[in-house]
Amino acid sequence: MTFLRSKRGLATLGGLGVVVCVTLFAVLPAFGSSPGERVNPPSGKGVLPLDVGVGGNGQCSNIFAGLPAGAREYDNNNPRVGTSSGVKSGNNDGVTFDITLNSPSNTSQTLAVTGHGAAILGIGIKGGTQTTAYDYLTNIRAGFVTGDTLLHAPLANNTYTVANGIETATGTPQFYGISLLNICYTTLSYIQGTVYQDINQNSANDDSSPRSGWTVNLYSGVTPGVSGGGTLIDDQVTGADGKYHFDVPAGGVHYRVCEVPRSGDAPSNGGAAWVESQPVPSTKTLCGGTGELARGYDETPTTTSGATDDFGNVGGYSCDNAGAAVGPNVYSVGICKGGQQYVFNSGTVASGQFTGTPFVDYWVGDPASATIPTVEQINFADPIVNGQPQYTKLLYADGGTFPPGFNNLLTMPYCKLDLRDTTAGGYPNSYTLKSPYDTKGATGSDLVLPSGATSCVISIRTNAPAPGQGMTGTLQAYTYSLSDNVRGAD
Repeated sequence: MTFLRSKRGLATLGGLGVVVCVTLFAVLPAFGSSPGERVNPPSGKGVLPLDVGVGGNGQCSNIFAGLPAGAREYDNNNPRVGTSSGVKSGNNDGVTFDITLNSPSNTSQTLAVTGHGAAILGIGIKGGTQTTAYDYLTNIRAGFVTGDTLLHAPLANNTYTVANGIETATGTPQFYGISLLNICYTTLSYIQGTVYQDINQNSANDDSSPRSGWTVNLYSGVTPGVSGGGTLIDDQVTGADGKYHFDVPAGGVHYRVCEVPRSGDAPSNGGAAWVESQPVPSTKTLCGGTGELARGYDETPTTTSGATDDFGNVGGYSCDNAGAAVGPNVYSVGICKGGQQYVFNSGTVASGQFTGTPFVDYWVGDPASATIPTVEQINFADPIVNGQPQYTKLLYADGGTFPPGFNNLLTMPYCKLDLRDTTAGGYPNSYTLKSPYDTKGATGSDLVLPSGATSCVISIRTNAPAPGQGMTGTLQAYTYSLSDNVRGAD
């Protein structure tokens, strides 16, 4: 419903003269806009203020609802015309404000505010005995601004229309003169980082391979460590340097960042899909939005130091056919882990105690709710010296830190029993597990693994070539594993 509201009594008092009318504007603000209605026009950030019937000096706590416990306040009584730069907040937090009062006339004053080191949650502009409340916490996607313009006090026109609770002046807007500025804020923090391709798979941004055009999503209101939930409040697309940066309020709000690969950006080091090496594969699955990779970061910035969260990505392989070779030809996985992507690497150890040892490294992050076992087939080319194969055992580094180290490899023990299903065709290349050994628990892997081990050898054999047919044989092993990491021959 639209109706015209006129100021009561102005027609009957008109004969008292201009001076009397001006006095009435000052002492009878009830003739102006009304509490509970929004007041046109909006600010430079597009926020339509709410008229709040706040008397006295006004405070953030009674102008705005839902401010976080750590919110702070800066007040400026009767701001001066012109620009005041670097005004200290008065809270010993290093925050300053630039304040500009534009005053073509007393009835058309507008304010511009820029904060330095402040996440502004709300601004109150008092005129008469009422305040226009600019609520960024609920009207801006990110929940805050670092500055805004075209801020005004409540309307003081003779007439204005009201439609759907919004007041609009019937002529040129006339506002009450600004008598008080309230800035409600927290200190500004940040979450930033780089999205990169981890070519050497070491969970560090050292390959000079940033990824541009990737989207990084920022959520607020999440429960730390619990997948999903929260509200998407911002997103950024990485530039040529792969970097992203979010300004966020410091003060106890829980945030999450998740990454989305750019369409058409395929891994240059092989693989059918992107898999994260940073955050490390052992971290929980936190992200599940459209196109998001599984791993993310939870942050609760409390200081201006902020957080730096990099995303490392490598090419992964689908494991759709049990027993099929995946990644390097020397390796195959027998039991797929719920359609996840595997990452493979192979070569020889470059330095340290096991220099020259051939290895296969594979990893995939299990879901947070379960540890899923695999049966693996590993083949290493085995040099023949004086007619004898050189490799007789497997080394492994399961369950350790990521990326895996090569200086603390353990000898893989033999399993307590062979858990493969011999009734299926193709044994020993069949990877169907006997029940109850296909799950971890008292009736599963505990019956297979020796105490303290996360992997074990089901069988191992060496094949030497016939005389005169070369000097390289093959070490072939079948293993059972709960974790995913390095396997080497020795």
